[in-house]
Amino acid sequence: MQKATFTYLRAACRRCMRSGRAFLGRYREFMTEPATLFTLGSLLLLIAAGIQSPAGLLGSDDPSRASTGLYLAAALVGSAYIWWSAFQGIRVGDFTADIPVSLATLAALAIGQYSAAAVVAVLLLLGGAMEGFVAARSNKALEALATLLPTASPCGARGKTCPSLWPSYKWATFCSSVLGSALP
Repeated sequence: MQKATFTYLRAACRRCMRSGRAFLGRYREFMTEPATLFTLGSLLLLIAAGIQSPAGLLGSDDPSRASTGLYLAAALVGSAYIWWSAFQGIRVGDFTADIPVSLATLAALAIGQYSAAAVVAVLLLLGGAMEGFVAARSNKALEALATLLPTASPCGARGKTCPSLWPSYKWATFCSSVLGSALP
């Protein structure tokens, strides 16, 4: 019985490792983006802080429980990317949600509510990460769809083939046609 269970677990672990490697290979670009790395870093720190001091997440009357070093680290790691993104947006005149969230995290850090700053930062970063993941998945799906396009199309009689126009179009033109815009 134990040997069968061990064999099953070992096979399941192999499947998980293959799936994990395939996922990382397929979404390598998404996984190595700075936004994703900052999101994962601040999320892991917030989870560790929540395990160390759960009262900091639950709104304890004791403010010292929300001011541990792990909450501060999670807030700073998450907020650093948000502050940088807000600054970059202001430079080019793009006013996004990063600006008010930057102010919120700065205010929470200033009053010593590190857990609140960490939660706000992680929530914004998780939303952005989910958006990035969906974009990465749709790009992979469109790339797979593009491989199905014919390189030659039948024209004339007797099954002769003529070169297709698809290879001459740029990828952006193809995407715009899929999204409904007219081809040039």
